[in-house]
Amino acid sequence: MAQLMLGDLLKKVGLDEKEAEVYETLLSMGKAGVGKILPKTSLKRGSAYNALYGLKEKGLVSELTENGKKVFQIESPQNLEKVVATNEQRLKEASASLTGTLPSLQSSFNLIMHRPNVRFFEGMAGVQKVVDDSLTATETIYSYVDDVALSKFARNLSLEHTQKRQRLQIKKSIIIPESAYARAHAAVYRSRSLTEYRTLATDKNFSTVIQIYDKKVSYITLDEKGVIGVILEDPHIYQTHRLLFELSWKTAKPLARTVVPAAG
Repeated sequence: MAQLMLGDLLKKVGLDEKEAEVYETLLSMGKAGVGKILPKTSLKRGSAYNALYGLKEKGLVSELTENGKKVFQIESPQNLEKVVATNEQRLKEASASLTGTLPSLQSSFNLIMHRPNVRFFEGMAGVQKVVDDSLTATETIYSYVDDVALSKFARNLSLEHTQKRQRLQIKKSIIIPESAYARAHAAVYRSRSLTEYRTLATDKNFSTVIQIYDKKVSYITLDEKGVIGVILEDPHIYQTHRLLFELSWKTAKPLARTVVPAAG
């Protein structure tokens, strides 16, 4: 019963079934060649060698030569802790890789299953993820922006995003409300490379940023109650928003700026 429990423990530590069997056997012998190990296991010679070299790679046995013959010696069982630590590190790395890859896998799954992929984010850290997602865009980003709300609630985030986007050479077309604020900042807007602005006449602030790119539509709400972000991935919804944006772009006007009268 004790051996069975040890075997189960070894497998939980990270050994496969054959490695666990050979390890238990060699633990009772201390040191032995394959010829003496085999009769005490259910393994064939090739499988036993594979298990021994697997244990050697994990630091649990060492390989020696005595009288011209190859023998294997058990190492301290404390080395099992190193095996656990190594496996934990691999799991952490796998988890980190999965976190980065999972959205893409989920998107592929949803496309196959014809389901929209919707992700929700809260707080500035969450909104940062929504904004940065567009930095993977392979096409021009089309965006509606309430520039007054953006400047008030996420100015630094917006400036950082613009700098990153420009370094990545991603173009952006932006529609903003026609306002005194837009006119006052027209020179700044025009100075931004890879970016084109137009304005629509409206007397309402919508406190939102919408971005349309790569079969995705992202939304960010900006107000005193907090900031919330959503990324929705669906080719039909994307195409609808893209069409509506193009229609709005045709009726939108180029930026006008405030003219300061000359002195005198």
